[in-house]
Amino acid sequence: MSYQLPVQKIIVGALFLAWGRKETYLRAISFPTLILVSIWALSNYVASSESQPLYFLIMVLWGIGFSFFAVTCHRLILIGTDDVYSSFNFRLRIREVKFLGWILIVYTIVTLAEMVPMTITMNLNGSYGTENSSEEFYWLSQIFKIPALYVLGRLCLVFPATAVDGKAGLKWSWLITKGNGWRVFVIVGLVPWIFSWLVWLVWREEATLVEQVLLTLVTYIGLAVEIFMLSLTYKELSSEQYKLE
Repeated sequence: MSYQLPVQKIIVGALFLAWGRKETYLRAISFPTLILVSIWALSNYVASSESQPLYFLIMVLWGIGFSFFAVTCHRLILIGTDDVYSSFNFRLRIREVKFLGWILIVYTIVTLAEMVPMTITMNLNGSYGTENSSEEFYWLSQIFKIPALYVLGRLCLVFPATAVDGKAGLKWSWLITKGNGWRVFVIVGLVPWIFSWLVWLVWREEATLVEQVLLTLVTYIGLAVEIFMLSLTYKELSSEQYKLE
């Protein structure tokens, strides 16, 4: 019988770690989170200026900032050296550069896995340019997001592996998640979707700047927990107890 990823154990474990060691973890991610929130605030200004080069620069900065954030979260779980993160050193290292590279590669593949079949389906239905095309596009995107997130689940172990300078590759991640694709889908697809839906429920268009900042901070704390879950998934699947045939 093939190894079955303990999804419930991973979700509960990530929540327990986040709450049980909240002071350590909040201190560790505080500076990367501040950077991301600052970039988010700057992006609001760029959106109003309609400057494409500046918008592209903001996206690059966000990618770098997110790489620091995610690598920090992964290393907290997989290495657990609290003293390393007592004061955050914002210095671009090869580890973060590789991580950013994998983000671009993996999410390009995931985007294509969603958009290509959706585009083909809409063309076959003759939906483009019709008055119902926007609504159909939305529902088709929700449907095709499921297999796209499945692909993400099969490839996403390159992220924690890169964060700890371990073996990382798309083929390796695909093979090590064999037989557990839908279980990883729950962790990297379903749980984040539920969290984003909850955030959307409390978001209001008339929110003050303070409310927006607070909700953004909550979003990144939730994102940290999601990364913790991915770290624990990597730890489970790459442990000695799991032998890849």
